Amino acid sequence: MERRLLIEALMNKTKAKNKQALSVKLGLHYQNDVASSTSLTPRRVAGLIKKVFDRRTPVNSKELVDALKRKFAEYDVRHDAQLADFLGTNQATINQWTNKEGKNLTPLEVANLVARARKQAFRSAIEAINENL
Repeated sequence: MERRLLIEALMNKTKAKNKQALSVKLGLHYQNDVASSTSLTPRRVAGLIKKVFDRRTPVNSKELVDALKRKFAEYDVRHDAQLADFLGTNQATINQWTNKEGKNLTPLEVANLVARARKQAFRSAIEAINENL
């Protein structure tokens, strides 16, 4: 496989302006993975593809908030304040995530949000039980 053609195709597909931008977009090391003179054997290409897919893809916070609002619309969650209350977080966090284009959340940040939402669900269930006693 000709290295130049592969790199050009990847740059076109990812809309990277140069090889260094390509390495950043793919989460690869520029010197070792993109600029090296090592021939691209099928085994090497497979290794690079695996390396790219093994990276955790960050989640765009604005897209996550929009998806959560759609998912929880049946619970009358339509606004940032309602979503914050529903998830057990504060409105400032939701506002920060929805500003401009959002930010990339790490898997740990998403996991923390899920953990807070779980705690909030337990609190809400306990409050409902206490009100009915």
